[in-house]
Amino acid sequence: EREALARYDPILLNELKEEIAAKQEAILFDALPGERRRYLLQYGCTAWTAEALAQIAAFSPLVEVGAGEGHWQRALANWIPNDATI
Repeated sequence: EREALARYDPILLNELKEEIAAKQEAILFDALPGERRRYLLQYGCTAWTAEALAQIAAFSPLVEVGAGEGHWQRALANWIPNDATI
């Protein structure tokens, strides 16, 4: 670790960065390396429930503003009948 820093070796520094990220993920999220990223790609920061979608759908039509990757919008689009608008 100190060798990578002392030599400013980009390959060793990248390996160290990956090792630290994996340990951080295990500590913070009790997850194996890559699990948190896969979860975020699928659900975003929070996963929805049927109850949450039903509550939100009750207020349709909806306007989505600055909602990241659109995970909730896609879930709502599948939840709300085709003739409704989001």
